[in-house]
Amino acid sequence: MKNSTPGLFPNALTPLALTLLVLGSAVIHAAQPVVDDAGLASVFNGQNLEGWTLQARAVWQVENGDLVGRQDPAEKEDGWLFSEAEWSDFTLELEFKVPEKCNTGIALRMPKEAAGSPDVHGFEVQISDLPARKLTGSLLHHTESKTNNLHKANEWNRLAVTCEDDHIVVYLNGLKVVDAKEKGSRKGRIGMQVPKGEEFSKQEVRFRNIRVKDLKPKQAGAEMLLNGNFADGTNHWVVMESGATGRAEIVAEGPEGKAALRLRVLTIGDKPWRLQVYQTGMRVEKGKAYVLTFWAKSDRAGSIMVNCMQNHAPWDHQTQKQMPVSAEWEPVRYTFVAPWDDDKVRISFTDLGTVPDQIYWFADCSLVPNSETKTTPR
Repeated sequence: MKNSTPGLFPNALTPLALTLLVLGSAVIHAAQPVVDDAGLASVFNGQNLEGWTLQARAVWQVENGDLVGRQDPAEKEDGWLFSEAEWSDFTLELEFKVPEKCNTGIALRMPKEAAGSPDVHGFEVQISDLPARKLTGSLLHHTESKTNNLHKANEWNRLAVTCEDDHIVVYLNGLKVVDAKEKGSRKGRIGMQVPKGEEFSKQEVRFRNIRVKDLKPKQAGAEMLLNGNFADGTNHWVVMESGATGRAEIVAEGPEGKAALRLRVLTIGDKPWRLQVYQTGMRVEKGKAYVLTFWAKSDRAGSIMVNCMQNHAPWDHQTQKQMPVSAEWEPVRYTFVAPWDDDKVRISFTDLGTVPDQIYWFADCSLVPNSETKTTPR
């Protein structure tokens, strides 16, 4: 599984059926990633290799949204496809499909300045069903997977890896295969491998749904919300309509003329919470204090419910508070202590579906650990 020779490859890229015969080193800058409800951002767009760079010769194709890798017969070293971006603490989730008697790998924390083998400079999660090699989920040359390490040949398999400080946990198809503390690189790229060797000359490896969640927001003082000032439209925000409806748009009507989200209530439901605005995917730690600040107003006096809740069953919402709103912009500050450790909480402005045609505005939203707060518009 060694790879020590950087290669060369062409610049020309075509969407959907992109084939790259690796001849050199190139970087294609990525567009804004799509973030799901768990805070996982897509880092492969299913169309081309934007945001990725290659090492050594290999043939890569994008076929029906899948990333497909095959050997270049002239190459004597492993071929790697690395992300342009680097992460330190993160969760990586992806799906892979490989044939029987396969060999490939997933790079973790491969330093951007390094060339060669990820298992030397960073870490490599093995994908293999060959008894002579480490089985799927193993951290090559570090920790061997012992149980739950048999993937399904010629079917899609799910791999999830979390790296936090020196702690690395690997799941295969929802089952834990490795839980280890390892010394080594603390920051770097992720990547996928096309292995060298005649025995793998006909092998095809497929990857899809490659997503990463950056876990750095857990650090003290770090901003935890994405697009809290609505400069990127409604990206990362969700308007929930569950038996009530509303129309949301971004307008330059915030404090000091900054961007704001304006929500008009169209129809109301049987419960006030049927209409709400929220963002999810943040991680909180039990017993730790957090501060949510934002600006709000309405076209008439009233109140809203501010909530930090679980975005999954049992949907616990112990941390909520009713806040008044008026026809003038007012800063709002809400401090709460997380009652659980949770990787997927929801910050919501709820109970909005009470009066038809009422209008709410929200601006300059921020969520930080209690060591750092923001109370004035940015």
